[in-house]
Amino acid sequence: MAARVEEEDMELDEEEGAQGPEDVEEVDCCSHPLEARYNVPNKLCAGGDKCRIPQNSDYMGLIKPSRNGKDYCMECFAAEDRRIQKKLYMKKRNERDKFEKVLRCSRCQKLWHRCFSLYIEISNFKCEERMEKAGIEKVQKVLDAGKGQS
Repeated sequence: MAARVEEEDMELDEEEGAQGPEDVEEVDCCSHPLEARYNVPNKLCAGGDKCRIPQNSDYMGLIKPSRNGKDYCMECFAAEDRRIQKKLYMKKRNERDKFEKVLRCSRCQKLWHRCFSLYIEISNFKCEERMEKAGIEKVQKVLDAGKGQS
């Protein structure tokens, strides 16, 4: 009886058309994921001179942000007991909500992160492969400038 239920569940999963890794679109410009987050700098922790809140870490920040509000790493917040009204703070995460914009080549439909495309406009983007086929010279990227020089 249990085997029969499992078989029915498997059939339902296949019918739902769940996307596997091979079904998800990838960018053609780099190895980063399609939705790449912008990098986040370390935040200063108010608990110590050399203490920092690293990227993707939890910290305690004011519920209602203010200019003179201080952020504390979890360790310093737990140890700090002087003059902090802990009820005014809540747990937050040091990460960005914004993602790198993605452009689609108007000819071949491949996806590129905007930062790798070196393209300023919003529409009519053509990838490097299409530019080469059209006879347009490739722009040398700043990161590639030192390669091939002795």
